Amino acid sequence: MFVLFSAFVSRSEDLFSFYGLRAPRIRRISPRTGSGKHFHCVSATSFQSENPKNVSRRLLGRLLFASVPMLTLVNHVNAEEALTQFREYEDTKDFYRLKFPAGWDCATRPPQGLDFACHAPGFFDENLTTTVQTTKIDTLNDLGTVDDVAQRLVSLYDRPGTNRKATILVATRVVEGDADGEPQEYYQLEYVVESSDWIRRYLSKIAVCNGRVVSATIQCPEEQFEADEDVLRRVIDMFEVYVS
Repeated sequence: MFVLFSAFVSRSEDLFSFYGLRAPRIRRISPRTGSGKHFHCVSATSFQSENPKNVSRRLLGRLLFASVPMLTLVNHVNAEEALTQFREYEDTKDFYRLKFPAGWDCATRPPQGLDFACHAPGFFDENLTTTVQTTKIDTLNDLGTVDDVAQRLVSLYDRPGTNRKATILVATRVVEGDADGEPQEYYQLEYVVESSDWIRRYLSKIAVCNGRVVSATIQCPEEQFEADEDVLRRVIDMFEVYVS
């Protein structure tokens, strides 16, 4: 497991260097009082950028890295619990909240570049991750249209030498009301990535709010996706940001 994690970190640093970006510093915020990270049981560091193109490249790079093995797991709930039960996670420092299956495990220290990470019990390839980066842009449109963002994401996967191919299935802009009824814009992407060894389905949801670009991404092996599709789509739909 440690070897896999080390290989991922090395690969991600190489990719940041390849794109002329500075690798993010690891955020170490433990889940204790005052941390701004909160878990609830229910039935159910950053970049500074003056150029929207830089923001979009960094965002897409982080989406590219949102599939990782994780270490030091906590908050384990009986893996046999029904997938219809969820736990809630709220980040009151970065102003977003989400829900995930109650049987999933969470990482106390998310891998570099990620703000939050959890995965199916004993199955690291099915996971949910979030990224947060500070920005000076005001709206998602400053990143480009949703189709622009989708095509740039494809270009990251399809570059020569990667032996991977990305196919966008859905790229859409949605407006949802937050907990206070205020409208919030999101880009939602669904795509498949194929390599010589595996095929994976991704669901991503991206927002700009409170001077931050915040994204949530679900990854699942394609052969498992149909069985878990309803739950995974519900999880990505429940991700939301809110105004501080």
